[in-house]
Formats: sequence, C-alpha cells, structure tokens
Amino acid sequence: MSFSRILYFVSILIAATFVGLGLFLIFSSSLEYIPFNYRAIFASLLIAYGSFRLVSIYFKYKNSKQEEEEE
Repeated sequence: MSFSRILYFVSILIAATFVGLGLFLIFSSSLEYIPFNYRAIFASLLIAYGSFRLVSIYFKYKNSKQEEEEE
C-alpha cells in the first residue's frame, strides 16, 4: 500500500470525524449545559467543514486517477 493511499484513507477518516462530531453535538443529550443555539452553530460549522473536506478529497482523488490513466 502506497503512502498516498494511506494518506487518502486518513483524510477521509478525519473529515468523517468532523461530520460525526457535529452530529454528536446536535443530537447529544449529555451536553445540555451548553445552550442549543451555540451547539447548533458550532455543529453546523463542523458538518460544513467536514463535508467540504470530503468533497475536496473526492475530487482530488478523482483527478489523480484520471492523470494516472492518461499516462
């Protein structure tokens, strides 16, 4: 397994962690001491950033595969 392949999987894992943490903040009942408005704002930022990273990782991977096929 090459280093770029490992880096690809680690990047996906980290981006999915951001999305998961955002969902946890919204739906968790263990964080009731934080006002819901603040949790929702922070969670939406985490979900948006994680989604952005997932999409950018996908397009970077897709472009690298196309470049490999052209060579």
